Amino acid sequence: MKFRALVLVLVAVALACPAVACPMCRDTTAGSAPQARKALRLAIPLLGIPALGIFAGTFLLAGRIKPGGSSE
Repeated sequence: MKFRALVLVLVAVALACPAVACPMCRDTTAGSAPQARKALRLAIPLLGIPALGIFAGTFLLAGRIKPGGSSE
């Protein structure tokens, strides 16, 4: 249950962050056609999904590995 709450908080924070925080993304969209800007606005959050999955997966694996495992 705590993991789900943590994931919800991380997703909420990620959605609240504006895409202008990335200068490269901002500069790329500034000189583009309106259709390209629309596509990039949709693609930028979509590209964050794999990164979030890797980040969350790391914590999930770290939580399942017990320090000083048994030597059976």
